[in-house]
Amino acid sequence: MIRKELKIIAVIIALILSGCVNCKTELNENKDVVKNSIKQIAGEKFGKDYTFQNNSSKTFTICLSNNNSKSLAINKLKYFVYDFNKAELIFEDSLINCNIGWENDSIFSVTKIPGIVKKDSESNKNNVLYSFDVFQRKKIN
Repeated sequence: MIRKELKIIAVIIALILSGCVNCKTELNENKDVVKNSIKQIAGEKFGKDYTFQNNSSKTFTICLSNNNSKSLAINKLKYFVYDFNKAELIFEDSLINCNIGWENDSIFSVTKIPGIVKKDSESNKNNVLYSFDVFQRKKIN
């Protein structure tokens, strides 16, 4: 009697474990689809020359075009922001003489590159063109 119960429990555990393996395989396949999707979008927008800047939790990424103009005086910033969880593009912009970077996990800032760089860090804060909150999906200044 006890052996039958142990066999039944062993079968149930085997079924549960096989279900977990299938779920993990599906999750990995979904991640591959999302990676291919963002690479396809980046390829359509920027060709072959682009880079990604993920936030710390890797739930959002900024995709930057590396195709700058031939003039050294002009730095053209083209980018879009992609939400990995929803598998969608949430924002894009194109600016001249700017840099972009994550402030924290949910906010990135676009700063203008000044003609003359000052040592004073307070004046460099004034170079922020705008910040964008990816959860609220809007500019916050």
